[in-house]
Amino acid sequence: MKKISPYIFPALVLGVVFLLVFRWYNMRAERMEAGLLSEGVIIENLSEEQVAELESIGDYTTAEMEGTSEDSSGVVRYEVADDKVTFTVSATLPENEGTNYQVWLKEVDSETTRHAFDLQMKKGGYVGSAALSADLLPLEVVVRDEATLLDSESEVLLHTILAAPEATE
Repeated sequence: MKKISPYIFPALVLGVVFLLVFRWYNMRAERMEAGLLSEGVIIENLSEEQVAELESIGDYTTAEMEGTSEDSSGVVRYEVADDKVTFTVSATLPENEGTNYQVWLKEVDSETTRHAFDLQMKKGGYVGSAALSADLLPLEVVVRDEATLLDSESEVLLHTILAAPEATE
């Protein structure tokens, strides 16, 4: 026993160190996966000047939004440039006093969702704009009523998918 006892404590320490390194590596690998909830993903809300500048450019891809009711309709106009997706959501939704409509982004392959911005009432309906990394495409854009966020998936008012543009040769 006296021959083995000096090696027990160092063996335990090496085992704990190995376990900690293994856990660190696994957590690091999970964080490196691209997704909406990754640490480096930033959704930029565009200023009025940036929105006005983008509206003057007519080279956008348009995606019609599918609604769950007849009184809801919308369109997403987006452009992919410089590894960034700039998009604008324009929607016609029921006007209720105190209702706040929100735009959420959802990964197509998973159930991961993230709040992007709130829609603002303008002359032509509800409008909102944002920009994010093009690496996240394809994404599903979902419009929900803030009051029904805790309810099930059936409370989605509008939705569509933003697809990555085809490479032109």
